[in-house]
Amino acid sequence: MNGAAISRRGWHGSRGGPTDPPLQSDGRVGRPSGSLVRPPLNGSIVRRTDGRIMISRLSLSIACLVVAVVSVPMVLRKVPPNSIYGFRTKLTLSNPDIWYPANAFSGWALLVAAAISLATLWLLPEGLLANPWIPLATFLVPLGGGLVASLLYLRRFS
Repeated sequence: MNGAAISRRGWHGSRGGPTDPPLQSDGRVGRPSGSLVRPPLNGSIVRRTDGRIMISRLSLSIACLVVAVVSVPMVLRKVPPNSIYGFRTKLTLSNPDIWYPANAFSGWALLVAAAISLATLWLLPEGLLANPWIPLATFLVPLGGGLVASLLYLRRFS
């Protein structure tokens, strides 16, 4: 790309170093109309939507939906004891009378965690989502909570 571009840190020239933003003939800061890089419509250089935030939200939203879909058969007690899919521990695999209720509870915990993650991802302001660890934590912390709740539920069968 030739010329200056807007980044999260400000204006940068074609060589990547910071430069002063160009002034237009009417005194406004920004590139002239018709250039490849346009300032935001609201006139602010700082405020712009970062495509990475949208990609992060979308990809983690898809992950939440996958977790929700995977948890539904567990909630419905349709998953028989196996070593691939379900809430697998020595205790749950040892007895079908433990497997089905433990997996149903774990499925509900995953479903609730996915719903919390999805809602939080879309309710957090973009400023917080600029840090790549925040969306990831928004996804993983509720899932971790669901895992802890499932392990605590499993204790009643010991």
